[in-house]
Amino acid sequence: MRIKISFLIITLLLSGSCAGTKKNRQISDSRNTENYIPGTTARKTLMPSAPVEEKKPVAPAEGEREVQGIEKKIVPGDDNKINREKYFVIVGSFREPANARNRQSEAKREGFRPEILKTEEGLYRVSVLATDDENEARSEVRRIWLMFPQYSDAWMLINKTLE
Repeated sequence: MRIKISFLIITLLLSGSCAGTKKNRQISDSRNTENYIPGTTARKTLMPSAPVEEKKPVAPAEGEREVQGIEKKIVPGDDNKINREKYFVIVGSFREPANARNRQSEAKREGFRPEILKTEEGLYRVSVLATDDENEARSEVRRIWLMFPQYSDAWMLINKTLE
């Protein structure tokens, strides 16, 4: 009788340990099938990722703003002069030519050599620099932002007439 009870205990222990192994095998099999792409024999391989640097938007300091260029067509003005330059630094835009002339005289007093441009929309733009060098125009806009706070809204016009 002792032998039967011992045999029964050993059988129960062995069957219990095998059931645990069977469950573990099912879990590991399901993990292995997760690595396969359905319908193929290809395996998914995850590459270790490099640390990703989060770029937080930083408000640029005054004078470090990005200079945006706006494309507009320039038409011959009152003097019928056609501008051949590609980039202009604009310190004012006006509907009335008298207002543009006032801004032009203000800019002259500040040491600029301004000219008035007319766009096809009928606006009069006061330009303080005309150049074919984009970097020079961008640098001048930044310099104006720093040195002349009254022209903090200066911007770069890109002449589409030449295209």
